[in-house]
Amino acid sequence: MAITKEQEAIYIESGGINCPVCRSSDIESRGDAEYHDNTLSETVICNQCGEKWLDIYTLSGAITV
Repeated sequence: MAITKEQEAIYIESGGINCPVCRSSDIESRGDAEYHDNTLSETVICNQCGEKWLDIYTLSGAITV
């Protein structure tokens, strides 16, 4: 099942801590991160409903801490 744009927006608004389908906080990344062209993606799965999706991160800069 594809995640709708509305579900994607809800997921982003939650800060990526709740499943975009069932809104459970019982989600985890699979540790299979891949990096291509300043973009990192990794599979995330919801342990409640079983939905899987890709989190996509874009490198936009760096600061010293």
